[in-house]
Amino acid sequence: MSLRHRAAAFVVALSLTAGFASAALADDVVVTPEAREKFRAGVALIKDPDGARYEEAYVAFKAAYAISPSPNMLGNLGLCALKLERDGEAIVAYTTYLEKGSGIAEEERKQIETDLATMKSTLATVELEVTPAGATAVDERQRSNGTSMRNKYPLAAGTQKLGLRAGTHKLTVTLEGYVDQTIDVELAPGQVLKKTVVLEKPKEAPAGGGTPPGGGQPDGQPPGGGTQEMERPVPASVWAMLGVTGALAIGAGVTGGLALANKSDFDEANTGSDPANAQSLRDTGQVLNITTDVLIGTAVASGAVTLILFFTRPEVPVAAAPTGTGVVVFGQF
Repeated sequence: MSLRHRAAAFVVALSLTAGFASAALADDVVVTPEAREKFRAGVALIKDPDGARYEEAYVAFKAAYAISPSPNMLGNLGLCALKLERDGEAIVAYTTYLEKGSGIAEEERKQIETDLATMKSTLATVELEVTPAGATAVDERQRSNGTSMRNKYPLAAGTQKLGLRAGTHKLTVTLEGYVDQTIDVELAPGQVLKKTVVLEKPKEAPAGGGTPPGGGQPDGQPPGGGTQEMERPVPASVWAMLGVTGALAIGAGVTGGLALANKSDFDEANTGSDPANAQSLRDTGQVLNITTDVLIGTAVASGAVTLILFFTRPEVPVAAAPTGTGVVVFGQF
C-alpha cells in the first residue's frame, strides 16, 4: 500500500480513536481532560480539509502523551513521526503501541507491521556525544525529488541516538552562545555513525580596544580608540583637469571671437572687387570655426571628466596631530 493510501487508512482509524477513553482504561493510565483535548486537536489537524498538518499534529500528540502516557496514543504519534521522517521515534512508538495498546483492529495491526518493516530496512543510526549539554541537532535530509525534510532533536547530556532515514543528511549542532558545527554525511541503511562534537565559544576581539598582536590599532580604530573621522579631500587630478577645462574654454572663446571678426571682414570684402582677398577671408573663417568647435567639444569632455573625478573622490581618515592638551583635527569645513 502506498503512503498516500496508508495515510487514508489511518485517518479512518483516527476517527475511531478520537473517542478512545474506554480503550485507554485497559492500560490503567488516566487520560486527563487536557490530554484528551490535545489528542483531539491532533486528530483534527490530520483531518484538515486543506491537507494533513502532520508537524502540528505531532506536537499535539506528543503533548497529550506527556500528560497522560497511554499506549493507545502512540499509534497516532507513530503515524506523524513516520510522515515527518522521524523514523527512530516512529519505530519506538509503533512497537510500543502494538505491544501495549488495546482495541487494535487486525487491518491496522498488519499495516503498522508493514510500515515497521519498511522503516527498519532503511534506518541508519547517528550516535552524537555533544559538549556542552543542552544543544540541538537540526537534521536536513535531501529527498530524491529535490525537496528536503527538516527535523530538530534536543540533545541532553551523554550520547544521544538519532534514528534517521538513510540518505543525504546535513546535521547542524547548535547552542546559543556557541559556534554551530555542521556534519554532512551520506547514511546507508543499517549504518551506525558515531560523532563527538565539542562546541566552542566564538572568538572575541581584544577587549577595551587593546593593541592586537604585531602592534598598531584594531582594524577600523583610530589611535586611542573611538570612531575614526573621515573626509573627502579634493585630489590634485581634479584641480589639474579643472585647469585644462578652463584653458580650453578660454581658447574656444578667443577663436570664436576671431571667427566673428573674420566674418565681418569677409562680408565687407565679398563685393566682387577683390575675389582673392574674399576667398582668403573665407578660408580663414572656416579654419577658425572648426577650431572653435573642437575646443568647445574638448572643453565639455574635460569638464565631464572633472566632475566625475570630483564626485567619486575617495574618503580618507582625517589627519590628526598630537598637542600637549589633546588632539587637533585638521579637516575641511
